[in-house]
Amino acid sequence: MKVFKEFNEKNKHNTAVALGLFDGVHLGHQKVINKAIHSEYKSAVLTFTTKKNRPTKKIQQKDILTVSQRLCRLEEMGVDYVYIPDFEDIKDLTPEDFVYNILHKVINAKVVYCGQDYRFGKKASGDVDVLTSLCEKLGIKVEVIGQELYKDEVISSTRIRKLISSGQVDLVNDLLGYNYFIDEVVEKGYQLGRTINFPTINQPLSENICLLKFGVYISSVNIDGKVYKSITNIGIKPTITGNRQPLAETHIIGYSGDLYGRKLKVELYKFVRQEQKFENIQQLKDNISRDVMETIKYFEKGVDKSC
Repeated sequence: MKVFKEFNEKNKHNTAVALGLFDGVHLGHQKVINKAIHSEYKSAVLTFTTKKNRPTKKIQQKDILTVSQRLCRLEEMGVDYVYIPDFEDIKDLTPEDFVYNILHKVINAKVVYCGQDYRFGKKASGDVDVLTSLCEKLGIKVEVIGQELYKDEVISSTRIRKLISSGQVDLVNDLLGYNYFIDEVVEKGYQLGRTINFPTINQPLSENICLLKFGVYISSVNIDGKVYKSITNIGIKPTITGNRQPLAETHIIGYSGDLYGRKLKVELYKFVRQEQKFENIQQLKDNISRDVMETIKYFEKGVDKSC
């Protein structure tokens, strides 16, 4: 998969382009993206980052995935090209400029796919009707994709954010179509876990993402292609004085080794309990032991998580 952060190179291939923020790459987003992947042309996704600015309708929203996670999922899906400029660099384009100078001249689009609520251009002035009209003049076909449902409700990023905030990661996974995951670089912590025989890896959480409900989750970690059962605490480690930065702290069952500085993928499956402040380290140790046992039982029930 080739990634472009700027529009400075014309694509020599004819492309089928999926349009959208795709902040969760959930099943609804995948429905649009798969249209491009399974077309007769090279597949492309045109999305954007929001480092400097955000669309007006999304100012208060937190992201479901980091940019790194989005790109990971798009590559796993089999997308050929991803165009991902910062929103600041495209927000003032007129609908005409967007279609002619980007879709036509740079990405070489022959067909584009989008959801029915897709907006583009300065102040979101363009809708699917404007897109269809402008593309038609350039011989570009437009196909508007209907919404995807799960249990008779629309799959949306808003719905998923609410589930993330309430810790319902098992339902989040159903709507995403894959397991919610963390893929940050492992940093050094207080190393308390080593002293109580439960060493952990610490991964900081981006301030721009929608935080999971603080608590303990059944998880797994992929290390060099091998998947290990694990237990992950999302939160601020209230038992330990001084640390208030939200992070993911994961104990990997049956693994020992130095993982500092490595970017590891931790997949989450089920909420176990809320984060707690314990009166002493022994209480903490006892609870981690129970969490580990529950994790082992979860996988022993025949749940296929490749562990």
